[in-house]
Amino acid sequence: METTQASRACRKCGASLVGQSAIDRKRQGRRCYACYRAEENASLARRREIPREPRPCRECGLTFTPPKYATGTHDKLCPECWNAYQRRWRRENNKLIPKSDWRKRGKAPTQGLPEELEGVLKWCKLERGLAKNTLSAYRNDACRLAAMYPERRVYDLTGRELRAFLADEGFRNSPSTVRRRLAFLKVAWKFFQIEELTDRFPVAACVAPRQRRKLPLILTREECFAVLQAAARGAHLQGMVRCLAARDFCVLLLLYGSGLRRSEVINLRMGDIDPGAARLKVVNGKGGKDRVVGLVPMAVEAIVRYVEHSRPLLARPESGDLLILSTHGLKMDGSLVHRILKRVVKAAGIQKWVNPHMLRHSFATQLLQGGAGLLSIRDLLGHSSVSTTEIYLHLAPEAALADQQKSHPLNRLPRVSASTALEARPKPALAMEVG
Repeated sequence: METTQASRACRKCGASLVGQSAIDRKRQGRRCYACYRAEENASLARRREIPREPRPCRECGLTFTPPKYATGTHDKLCPECWNAYQRRWRRENNKLIPKSDWRKRGKAPTQGLPEELEGVLKWCKLERGLAKNTLSAYRNDACRLAAMYPERRVYDLTGRELRAFLADEGFRNSPSTVRRRLAFLKVAWKFFQIEELTDRFPVAACVAPRQRRKLPLILTREECFAVLQAAARGAHLQGMVRCLAARDFCVLLLLYGSGLRRSEVINLRMGDIDPGAARLKVVNGKGGKDRVVGLVPMAVEAIVRYVEHSRPLLARPESGDLLILSTHGLKMDGSLVHRILKRVVKAAGIQKWVNPHMLRHSFATQLLQGGAGLLSIRDLLGHSSVSTTEIYLHLAPEAALADQQKSHPLNRLPRVSASTALEARPKPALAMEVG
């Protein structure tokens, strides 16, 4: 009894800790809140007295001055890389969000899924071979469904309950998110039928919401050239090593010059590039599809220069045959590509919100404006259906009008008035009246 009472007293001032939660007791080190805050403030004041010198970021190489309160990993990463590191840590460690907050934030706890939903996710990964991002989204959908009906077996839910789930999701999510939730429900019930857990298909009673198709955002041709010029001279690196400037220039050229996705750029291998034929092969792209894409002469020259002079400075034994390397000599993170682009755009003096996919949209739109066919653009982008590529016609309507003026047979006739053209055509024979 004496040990228990002693453990519930502050080890500094002896104040009672009765009513303090186990989490607070562990975080504060068996101290009351006043003693805990006093020691934290004193430690913070001591750290603020230490002078801070500019240093290169461990992740991206950008020179920065760490804040005075930073310690450990925070002391070695620039602000943008530190935020990305925190997001990645929460995602990899399945950081739980209090149940009262996840509905507000639009996320559900990622632990404690029912066995049948875990089976659905494993089936999607092993049998269907879905992409990592798709599996992550499906796991979030499964968590939302399990959180709404925690006491029910999922395969026993009725069509009315599934409609109520989708309606509840529609209040706080976009139509595209609700359509993905519905797609997950269809996949889940297909798995339940294969495993003979149920013979019903209540998802048939659910209707997908209408989705308004938004036009993609693009950069103009002049803005794209300004971005490439800023990356080529390394204006975004603040006087750092040239090997990073050559790497970033190659990344932007592959995004804009070949229309690759961000994930396809960071997964490129040395054997996928053929400088002699000015082409590259995208292996296992989105949807598991392979395709061959051309390289512009500027990209061929930049890649050869990067491979010969800059990549050896970044490579390590564990780098393998990856083409684009981080400062650690490993595979570059997708968020780092986004941060590089934002810095280059800022250095180019462009006041626009950008992301790497905008360069892919700009690639397709400017090809269409230059006279390329829609089917050719579809093959270069790796789209499964031409209906996905048709959205670029709304961004470049003059290309469709030029094709009409060039291809329609009436535009190849000599210029005559409408009355003359009508008089010149042969008159149809009159049918005989039958009396």
